[in-house]
Amino acid sequence: EMGSLLECSATVKEACAIVADSVLELFSGAAGALYLFKSSRNLIEAAAQWGQPGVSEPTFQPDACWSLRRGKPHWTERSGSGISCAHLRQHPDTVSLCVPMIAQGNTLGTLHLEFDRASEQHSDSSSKNVREGREQLAVSAASHIALSLASLQLRETLREQSIRDPLTRLFNRRFLEESLERELQLAARKHQSLTVLFLDLDHFKTFNDTFGHEAGDSVL
Repeated sequence: EMGSLLECSATVKEACAIVADSVLELFSGAAGALYLFKSSRNLIEAAAQWGQPGVSEPTFQPDACWSLRRGKPHWTERSGSGISCAHLRQHPDTVSLCVPMIAQGNTLGTLHLEFDRASEQHSDSSSKNVREGREQLAVSAASHIALSLASLQLRETLREQSIRDPLTRLFNRRFLEESLERELQLAARKHQSLTVLFLDLDHFKTFNDTFGHEAGDSVL
């Protein structure tokens, strides 16, 4: 069901909301967060949260998470002891699982889950089975999420490139053609006027011819 909803998502923000609702159902009683790389690739930021996550920081550097370092799921028994992720705060009653989200060779972020330690207090064999089952389900969920987010991010990037000028980041003529008709209809329906303002920089061609297009780009 989550995979089907993600396929129909129009934006990354919408997909993140779907993940929050779906993972809360998949892992009943578990809190967590969906972390995504910022565009600079030097920080990981929580794009969605569910339950009441109280262990993981809202933002952290990629090397603070062992799952991102190793490219595989990583369990933290208790922050501050053993091999624990640096982005986790101390909490004796919580067991954490981080699963990297990788699609087409690109790491998008990590799926972080927090489980109550009491839920694992069974016999050694059943506790191991519970943990293995949770990890398997988390890996499967992370795979679905990563593929959908990679597709949406690419779509949004291409969309931005098609409607914005790469130099000034202003909307271009294609965006004007898409939106003007809609705005005209909206203005007519609301009986309002619509103003289109056209600006022409005086003698800009002369500036380009004199100082070169690179200098003209700097002015723009």
